[in-house]
Amino acid sequence: MIRRLILALALVATSLATVVVTSVDSASAADCDTGGIGGGVSVGCEEGGGGGDRGPDPIGGTPIWVDPKEYRWVVACDVNGPENPDDALCGSAIAPCPDRQIQYRLYSRERGSDEPWQFERLQCRGADTPDPNEPITIDDILDEIVQLAPKPEITVEPEARTYVNIPTNVATGDETYGPFVVPMEDLPIEVSVSFTPSDITWSFGDGSGGSGAGIVGAAIGEAGAVEHEYRRAGAYSITVTRDYTATVTVDGESIDADVPITNTSDPYPITVGEVQSLVKRVR
Repeated sequence: MIRRLILALALVATSLATVVVTSVDSASAADCDTGGIGGGVSVGCEEGGGGGDRGPDPIGGTPIWVDPKEYRWVVACDVNGPENPDDALCGSAIAPCPDRQIQYRLYSRERGSDEPWQFERLQCRGADTPDPNEPITIDDILDEIVQLAPKPEITVEPEARTYVNIPTNVATGDETYGPFVVPMEDLPIEVSVSFTPSDITWSFGDGSGGSGAGIVGAAIGEAGAVEHEYRRAGAYSITVTRDYTATVTVDGESIDADVPITNTSDPYPITVGEVQSLVKRVR
């Protein structure tokens, strides 16, 4: 890092400090932690869980689980049964339940079977009570998926302080993150999700930006590096935004549905100073 700063100062002195910000092949980090700062939360492996934003038009209607049983709710009155399509109402079905709910008997059998219905339990139900046999889709667990999206971390070289016209090197990870386990309460399936960055964009806090993952420890002007030169001294904040493609896996089998998710890093504060020259003698 000191070597990079000394070299950059030498370039300024010789008026050769102009470096183009590139977005050529990005370098990948060795693991989730790139050695920078950020707000990632540990989930499962090295990093995860910063929480992202849903992209436009997610393909979320793909079923990931269908209950192998079918169910029938019957109002809990003696005259009603699972084969009786007309549910008569009685006081004994209303008294045990809160307002606007009715007590039902729940019967079940294997889906598509002609076997007799089997009683499972009593339950008070209202208009908004979900049925247990509704298929679960990606849309149903999308909020949980979004919360597992890793928040990008930033590496800046030189750290925290740089100088006007000095190429400042930035980098973030671009590898696939995961798989992370998606919480699925009371369901006999295991759902996981992996996140692959599809687009990486930078904001340097002075109205300019860049793209690509960059390279930690890159030489000045190295192909694939993301660099920026500030033109004025001051305090700035650098952020990076990663667009992810999320791949959902259910019981070891990948689901053919991609969910676009965007996540932005915490701001990285950087101070830009200015190198002043002092003329002591003129010949």
